[in-house]
Amino acid sequence: MTSDPIFNAFATAEIVWAEIDRLVAALPSGFSPDLTLGASTEENLGDDWAYSRTGYHFKIHKLVGRQRLPSQLLFVFDLARPEIPSSWAHARRAFLTCAYAPKFDTGWEVDEVAIGMDGRPISEESRGCTRHADGRLLEWENADKPWLNRTWFFTVPLMAIDGHDALRKEVVDPIKNLLLHNQSPDDVLSGGSAIRYQV
Repeated sequence: MTSDPIFNAFATAEIVWAEIDRLVAALPSGFSPDLTLGASTEENLGDDWAYSRTGYHFKIHKLVGRQRLPSQLLFVFDLARPEIPSSWAHARRAFLTCAYAPKFDTGWEVDEVAIGMDGRPISEESRGCTRHADGRLLEWENADKPWLNRTWFFTVPLMAIDGHDALRKEVVDPIKNLLLHNQSPDDVLSGGSAIRYQV
């Protein structure tokens, strides 16, 4: 590293984005063959640079046994927040949020699952979500249905995903167990690093 802080900051940013690209490339193979993820697109949150997040969208278009599932998985890399005082333990951590919406649902938008410095979604509507697993999974509305037919999201610190095994434990297995085996959020998130939302 040089003594130029601007150069160093952008060099570090290049390293971060290279790691995110690697993680995005690994996600589809992690779910295969049980779920097939389609191509990704990018979406930014708002026009204010301080609130900018990038989300990668993957469409699930194949379920076990050739059953078609036109649903949405949204992966949001939440890398920074405005610098304001906060007592929340995770306020200055980067996150990966995993959001699911079933068929016939309009799907999540990036700003509906982005997290503020206070540990709550920045979206007022999302703050009214139902808490599960001691606040580690939020559901749009409490529906007495299989998790395949419910709208929900959870968030893990990016630093917890430090390799293939961690990616499977923190992201792939919880999603597959919710969608394919209808396991409870308490079970699928136990032993993992999913954060507790402050809602």
